Amino acid sequence: MKKISVLLIILLCLNCLCSCDPNHIRAYNNSEDNKSITESIELIYYENDSSKEIFLSLYNFNLKNYKSFDFTKMRVIDTLPSDKQNDFLDDLYNIWLLDYTPYDSPAKECVKINYKDGSFDIICFNWSYSATFDSNGNLVKTIGTGAGTALKELVNDYFETVLE
Repeated sequence: MKKISVLLIILLCLNCLCSCDPNHIRAYNNSEDNKSITESIELIYYENDSSKEIFLSLYNFNLKNYKSFDFTKMRVIDTLPSDKQNDFLDDLYNIWLLDYTPYDSPAKECVKINYKDGSFDIICFNWSYSATFDSNGNLVKTIGTGAGTALKELVNDYFETVLE
């Protein structure tokens, strides 16, 4: 009886600990369609000292909490050569993000994936922010958190500019 009780307690604890794991998503949808519509990939710096943290839950998620992309705050640091784009996107697909975006706008160094229709994705790595925008800079959807050091290493592997 003691063994069964101990086993049940262990299973209950294991269930509780595993249920706290947040959702993860892929940083990028790795499909041939996405590769064919990608125009360019840029390393940018987004000057933004006013980004605010947003408390999110299933009940208060609203795109109005997020800011539009301000092109005047963006500075292009480097552009990935087109012959490296597909390999970069393949590797980017292997980076996992937490499935929420806790800040209202991007900041600092980011990767900007430009599509042929003018829309673009922003994935930050020093800031918890990743999102998709239309050609006018209006937010379409959030993607997830920033990609952290994994994206920084990927940028250093593919771009000529090396980040410290």
